[in-house]
Amino acid sequence: VFTPNMTILFAQGKIEELKKEVFKAGKINIDLLGIPFAILIAFGQSFFELWMPELNSLNLQILSITYALSFAVVVGTAPLWNLFVIVNKTKANSNSVIISGLFSVIITIITLEYTHSFWAALAICGISSITSILRNILFVIPVSAKYLHLKWTTFFPLLGYTILNFVVDILLGMGITKVIRVDSWASLLIASVLLVIVSLIFAFLVILNKNERRFIATTLMRK
Repeated sequence: VFTPNMTILFAQGKIEELKKEVFKAGKINIDLLGIPFAILIAFGQSFFELWMPELNSLNLQILSITYALSFAVVVGTAPLWNLFVIVNKTKANSNSVIISGLFSVIITIITLEYTHSFWAALAICGISSITSILRNILFVIPVSAKYLHLKWTTFFPLLGYTILNFVVDILLGMGITKVIRVDSWASLLIASVLLVIVSLIFAFLVILNKNERRFIATTLMRK
């Protein structure tokens, strides 16, 4: 959604404005896309108990969280992936995906030789997530800044905002479970809606700055 404007700013040489646009896009990603993961962690076991009561709901929740963890941790830095296209450096990013993918496959194959059943499934999900997180931390975040001739640590705060919002959302969800007993589809829906509302309020007031809040308000009013 933000890529066209980011491309225009880069073409005009407005790097400082582009940096602000990346932060705005990243924070909005955090605010919106962080919520489903918080719901998964806070209410996941109850969800699986309702959906598939014949299976081990805790194991299903653990596997789901492990699989989704990579995106949950780096969701705020997702706009950086577009920068490689914008600055026409797709080869480097593609190579990083291939290398990290091969590394993940090799480690997974080795691990599966020594694990079985649930632990094997957990290894498949966990190694893939860890590899993806490391690729973003060690390559995507510093190298995308380098291509814009910015300090390599420029975009690391987005990772910090992501983790902060993620932790707060989880704590909010756990707090809601102390008030609402999630043991039916109705109570699950109520708890989830409540978490969405509280999470958006927190993100709007704490994660976004004044200009970003004004952008959100203006966009909503325009709709």
